[in-house]
This record gives sequence, C-alpha cells and structure tokens, in this order.
Amino acid sequence: MAVGVISQPACMHQPAVFGTRDDFRYFIDAAHAAGLNVILDWVPGHFPTDDFALAEFDGTNLYEHSDPREGYHQDWNTLIYNYGRREVSNFLVGNALYWIERFGIDALRVDAGGVNDLSRLQP
Repeated sequence: MAVGVISQPACMHQPAVFGTRDDFRYFIDAAHAAGLNVILDWVPGHFPTDDFALAEFDGTNLYEHSDPREGYHQDWNTLIYNYGRREVSNFLVGNALYWIERFGIDALRVDAGGVNDLSRLQP
C-alpha cells in the first residue's frame, strides 16, 4: 500500500506530515515490523523555486544552471539540477544515502522527470 505525500525529499528533512524525525523513524520501524518495505519517492530531477529550496543556495547558482533556458522546468515551475557540477552530484548521492542510512528506507523510486542525461552524475 502506498502512502502518498506531496513533498520534495531531495532535501535533508522528512515530510512534515510524518511528524518529527523520530516519528518518521518510528513509522518506518513499524512498517518493517509489519513485514512491509518502505520505498521513498525520491526526486533528483528538479527542485522547487521556493525560498526554502536550493535556488541560489549560497548566493550563486550552485545547484541550478545560471541560464534558465537550460535549467527551468516550465511544467512544474521548478529548477533542474546542473549535473555538470561536483556539488550537485555530491549532494544527490549524499542525500540518497542519508535517507537509506539514517531512516532505514528500503529503496528509492527515482523520479527523473526533466532529466535528460544522468551520465555525468558521478560521486
């Protein structure tokens, strides 16, 4: 059974609908105790333009393309990661491992909408 949550898990916090980090761990542990695996819908293809997101994270276009024609997803009003940057690949690989190692997520369903080429995404 899927639990639907609209969120952006390519960040370092769990969806607030699950409560605190401890609550989220408890949810995952309870699912495991019931014989269920937990699959996180992980989105490394694009990220929100909201103030809480990664856009101009350090005052520069650290995670996104500087040219919006290369990195803006018009359908979702989101920014597309600049996979040519080491910071992006380090962040995304580290983020995937964070969910697996910190919370015990069993698998990631990788939503790659808007991604054309992941061949440059190397840890």
